[in-house]
Amino acid sequence: MSCALAAVPCCPSPCPCPCPSPCPCPCPSPCPAPACLVGPTGPDGAASPSPAVAFTVGYLQPAAVAIPTAAALQIVYNQPLAGASFPSYNLATGFFKAPAAGLYLFSVDAAAAFTANQNATFTLVRNGISLSSASLPGTAGQTASTAWSLLLGLGAGDLVSVQCSCSAAASASLPATVYPNFLQSLSVVSLF
Repeated sequence: MSCALAAVPCCPSPCPCPCPSPCPCPCPSPCPAPACLVGPTGPDGAASPSPAVAFTVGYLQPAAVAIPTAAALQIVYNQPLAGASFPSYNLATGFFKAPAAGLYLFSVDAAAAFTANQNATFTLVRNGISLSSASLPGTAGQTASTAWSLLLGLGAGDLVSVQCSCSAAASASLPATVYPNFLQSLSVVSLF
């Protein structure tokens, strides 16, 4: 057996000789690790942004909440479903606060119970500005749901929430939900 590029006899087994340079012969004992398989040590990488965000919260209320027409209703997802902690999401107010600048993936599942044939609109809002909406047409006596995702570039401290409104008064509500049958949830994952 010989080195692949050097045509120099290699150390007998079990000493490996994958190096493109001549093999050390006779083979030293113990056989050294093939240094040519390990490149030089690179520079230390940059510290990763922290903290990472990955959680899902659900909407759990004991009674239906009417969806207004004149103003938007802030949806408060108040039940932790997945994720170790929620330092960036306020379970009492429904606001997500970006802990660091970066890309965040928001996934929203929304539902409305209708008493008339009307539309409910669910909107993802950043710092008070509507970014993305999903219109949910409804039929009287039915509950309908929708889901969508949005990738957002956020700055540290940006506030994001989900709001809803209806096209006619007293025609739709956020349905009361019973665990574990959540009709509504919010998931956020950071993609720094």
